[in-house]
Amino acid sequence: MDNRVKSVSVITLNYNTTNHTIALLKSIERIYGQSLQVIVLDNGSTENPAGLLTSQFPWIDFIRSDRNLGFAGGNNLAMRVAHGEYLFFINNDTEFGSDILSRMINLLEQFQGIGLLCPTIHYYDQPSQVQYAGFTPINKITGRNECLTRVEPGPTGLAVTHYAHGAAMLVPRRVIDQIGCMPENYFLYYEELDWSELIRRSGYQIAVDTQSAFYHKESRSVEKLSELKSYLLTRNRILFMRKYSSPTHLILFWLFFLVIATPKHLVQSLLERKGKNALAFLQALKWNFSHATHSSTIGYKFNYLRHDA
Repeated sequence: MDNRVKSVSVITLNYNTTNHTIALLKSIERIYGQSLQVIVLDNGSTENPAGLLTSQFPWIDFIRSDRNLGFAGGNNLAMRVAHGEYLFFINNDTEFGSDILSRMINLLEQFQGIGLLCPTIHYYDQPSQVQYAGFTPINKITGRNECLTRVEPGPTGLAVTHYAHGAAMLVPRRVIDQIGCMPENYFLYYEELDWSELIRRSGYQIAVDTQSAFYHKESRSVEKLSELKSYLLTRNRILFMRKYSSPTHLILFWLFFLVIATPKHLVQSLLERKGKNALAFLQALKWNFSHATHSSTIGYKFNYLRHDA
């Protein structure tokens, strides 16, 4: 293991999935021993896992938030105690299969113009299948983009992409010092897209290392669109487009969204007898019309989310 790996602070969030966090920490210990700074932030779980985690892994830095701060808020809080030259933000439902950090750090030191580097992300239950190898640009009219599973890398194994995947992001501290922490106004979904946009607009590239594989336990099956996900994806999609669209493109986006996307979503939800999803969609639309400026409030109450709206 490269000694430079010791300059990495690994940050992961736990929210009512301590079993995943334990499996992740075991994979880190198996490959890196106790040489890394690993920060586990519990994001307001129903039960405080401090005793369980720190007894099994006394070498971690554990932080407990009394409320759910969201993806960006939790990571930003954990950053305050990180002392590494590189910060590796990873989901707690991921695992290391090998030492990928040595290679990734070497690439970041070799190519100073890269502001954020992701490994390729594979499905944990089908490790030969790639979940993420990059993202296409977001369409200026529809506000949508696609996740790539195959790319053509350069001779170094790197492939430049538009957006990072929040499940695994290695960022030099010098870049964070320049651009700032993750934007917290999304709560969940779109934070890494916004952060990627800020990094690219600061003159850096977002890249994927096609020779570093990381494993994610997200299912390949189509995930059912929950009430919460429907609300947040809709709200944050509009919020992102409001922030980064030119006046002309924003008008075109709103025309597309109101004339095509909204009727399609509502009809589909009603046909599938998902009235709560349709209501959440409309609540997200209402939130965006009632907030002329970007707000940090989630704007919708879910009693199982335990977030102060």
